[in-house]
Amino acid sequence: MSRCCDRPATAGRHRLRHSAPGYLAFAGPRVYDNDMSPSEHTDEKPDAVPLFVDLDGTLVATDTTVECCFRLVRRNAAYALRLPLWLLRGIAHLKRRVADRVPLQPDHLPYHRDVVAFLKREHESGRRLILATAADQRYARAVAGHLGCFEQAVGSDGVIDLSGPRKLAKLQEMSGGGPFDYAGDDLADLAIFPHARRAIVANPVPPVRLATQRMGNVERVFDARPRRILDALRMLNVQRWPLNLLVLLPAALAGGWPPGGWIDGMFAVLCFCLGASAIHIYSDLLNIAERRKLPPAQRGPIAEGRVAIQRAAVAILLVAIPAFAIAAWLSGPFLLILAGAFAFAVLAAQDWFKAPRIAITSILNLLRLVAGIALLPAVPPVWVWIAVMLAALVAGAVQVRLGGEAARFL
Repeated sequence: MSRCCDRPATAGRHRLRHSAPGYLAFAGPRVYDNDMSPSEHTDEKPDAVPLFVDLDGTLVATDTTVECCFRLVRRNAAYALRLPLWLLRGIAHLKRRVADRVPLQPDHLPYHRDVVAFLKREHESGRRLILATAADQRYARAVAGHLGCFEQAVGSDGVIDLSGPRKLAKLQEMSGGGPFDYAGDDLADLAIFPHARRAIVANPVPPVRLATQRMGNVERVFDARPRRILDALRMLNVQRWPLNLLVLLPAALAGGWPPGGWIDGMFAVLCFCLGASAIHIYSDLLNIAERRKLPPAQRGPIAEGRVAIQRAAVAILLVAIPAFAIAAWLSGPFLLILAGAFAFAVLAAQDWFKAPRIAITSILNLLRLVAGIALLPAVPPVWVWIAVMLAALVAGAVQVRLGGEAARFL
């Protein structure tokens, strides 16, 4: 899934160099290639220093807590109001309440395969591996049990959030005050890296990448190479934007808009494109576990872990706010129709909402067409309304027919 950084890097007075394609290795006694463990290169005993490994972002390309929060909201939208109340009692309390209600599915998580392969080699060499994460203890044990290479798993316990200095104290306690190695990726891990004998940086966020370049104990850097533009386009589902041209159909049937009206029409199309992208991202977040069970071409960048869940959630706001702002500028009725389409799509994404897929897509298409009618200077004749309803039904049937397995999702 990810490839390690293949460019040379420096870390303080130590120099990182290539040991083989796949990851960078520390220029010291532990240099070995991707296919061999340390014990195959030296006569030394297995490293007695424990290696603590972070979960979210390091071992898996997702945030397990945020992911399960969306799954909880999908089950019942009322949880969107309860989550902030749980958060008021502390992040560890929120994680425990979510873990109580949503079990983790470790067999479908997007693991960083290079990191997992490295850890399995370390385990086979006799190295002591411990999963240490800020995620809830239950999620830590589920992943450790699935992979089978961890001796122990520790996480947040509902009272203490195991991150930053609190995680450092726990690691020092578990290592008996002796040396330990640590693999992490996030800003909170910057409190731990300087205290580790050797640091392994796995798929770091940009600030961590820059900070660890100045550290002298960085042993390896696993660094995925994201395809940001391509992944962003896939996340926005731009290939389905042409469907929003249905907004222009009423004007075409009624004889067109007055001079300058087509400009408003194109802005109306843009509103629905942005709104549809926001709904598509929201639906992907709610159905992330189910999408991972689809063929690779239909999973999408969020389910694959190529776009962080937090960034995807922010992207919803970044595309929805401009959509509603432009709609308000066009007209009040158009804004209300867009809001209605948005609300209906959000409602249809809930588990309890049961309706045929063709009914959902036809209603959404009808709202697109009605929005186009709202921009006309006069009420069109009855035959235009009939044609609009038929067009909505036909377009919905075509969408369902061409949607394949992904047609189950918005």
